[in-house]
Amino acid sequence: MLLKSSKHSNTNESFRNHMIIQPVWYRGYFDKMDKSAQIKKLLKYYKAKKIVVGHTIVEHIRMIQREYVIAIGTHYGQLGKIAEGLLIENNHFFALDENGGNVELE
Repeated sequence: MLLKSSKHSNTNESFRNHMIIQPVWYRGYFDKMDKSAQIKKLLKYYKAKKIVVGHTIVEHIRMIQREYVIAIGTHYGQLGKIAEGLLIENNHFFALDENGGNVELE
C-alpha cells in the first residue's frame, strides 16, 4: 500500500486521500540491497511518501529501505508472540501492540 499526504480537514476525506489502497506485490525490499533510488522514483510517480508492506514476516513493525518502506507483517495469532499494528496519526507512524504499548517509528 502506498501512503500519500493529505491537507484535507474532513477525517473521512482525509483518510481516503491519504491512502492509496493498491497492493504493490514486491518482496524484494527485505533483502540487504539498498533500493532507495528505485523506491524514490515509485513514490514520486504515485505522489506518495511511504510504502507499507505486509505478508513478509518481520519480528516487529519497522521502517526499512532508508525509512521509505514500513514493514508490518508481524507474527499475528502465534502463541508467545505479541500482535502489532500500525497507527498513522497526524503524519506520524506508530507501532502498537496488543498490550497497549506504542512506539513512534523514525
